[in-house]
Amino acid sequence: MSRFQGKKVVFGVSGSIAAYKVVQVVRDLALLGADVHVIMTRSATRFVTPLTFQALSKNRVYTSAWDASPDHPEIHVELSRNADLMVIAPATANTMGKIALGLASDIVSLTALACNAPLIVIPAMNDQMWTSSVVQSHVHRLVERGVTVMQPGYGDLASGDVGYGRLPDPEDILGAIRWHLGRKGPLQGRKLVITAGGTREPLDPVRYIGNRSSGKMGLALSQAAIDMGADVTLIVTNSVQESLPWGAEVVRVETSAEMLEAVSSAVSNAAMLIMAAAVADYAPAQTSPSKMKKTGEDLVVRLVETQDILASISKAPIAKVGFAAETENLIQNAKAKLTKKNLDVIIANDAVETIGSEYAKVVIISKENDYLELPKLPKEDAAQKIISYLTNYLLSR
Repeated sequence: MSRFQGKKVVFGVSGSIAAYKVVQVVRDLALLGADVHVIMTRSATRFVTPLTFQALSKNRVYTSAWDASPDHPEIHVELSRNADLMVIAPATANTMGKIALGLASDIVSLTALACNAPLIVIPAMNDQMWTSSVVQSHVHRLVERGVTVMQPGYGDLASGDVGYGRLPDPEDILGAIRWHLGRKGPLQGRKLVITAGGTREPLDPVRYIGNRSSGKMGLALSQAAIDMGADVTLIVTNSVQESLPWGAEVVRVETSAEMLEAVSSAVSNAAMLIMAAAVADYAPAQTSPSKMKKTGEDLVVRLVETQDILASISKAPIAKVGFAAETENLIQNAKAKLTKKNLDVIIANDAVETIGSEYAKVVIISKENDYLELPKLPKEDAAQKIISYLTNYLLSR
């Protein structure tokens, strides 16, 4: 995968036990195609060796401004040149203070001062240090200058205390980096509304009628759209418990009625609606206010048809994209839905083969009768190709 091919990221690591967490971030970022250049304070090398980051980034790791060469006598300037993003993780109180005050006494603070690219600072320290007035004043100063300061997590700290100060999880750090790198993508300034997961229609307070949708495709589509620079509103059902894409505006819903309300509200200023969620076609006509008990007799539940969300959304000026999960006559049924719901694009997939699976095999069909059949792919890869297709479609309108 090379969705960030050619994007230059300068990654500063300062001296914290949490430095081990960012090893995975550097690895994943390099796998996404980014050109990652790691710089480390001397104290950071006492926790993770430079060789570790060098092996993962495939670039030389610098630990001092004195590492300069005849070709690059001012290595901090060279590292900053043409950078798309600078990240400092973990950022100690000492490193944050230097950057907030404009000091430059090590390779990380020196490069931060020289770099004109957007900067993400990701703190990690003891909770008493994090909540101290001086550290918070440095945070305030950084934010005022346009620096993104991620909030540390809550939990067990290296000191044995429990509180705020933990470095965020690697997937959250990577998500923040991806959001920043995607900001100038082809979907910049365009809002996409994407739904994910399966709705639950209650029978009583503890039981519901649902489906096997995992929501993975909707989440993958959201991340792919963010990578392209879109502003994403993700309407996701409570059945989805996986990590959600960083930077998406998230709306949680339970039932088809709640999803209809959320979608209707979100699409008012959107360029595209992508209905990847598995919305129930039927819901119980009545919901018991208390848990239903066994009676020794069969239970008959009357179901009523739910309102079709896609069909209810006025098409112009928004582009409408639907999913057709079918068990038979895939193309025929998908094209019928395309026409019936007045869609711009429909994505047909075999429900038996893909729902709940890690893989997807889809056919993309536009109202202009354009076909694109994708081979069986991991859902993340399929989502990238779908969003690429939809980006071209949207920009050509």
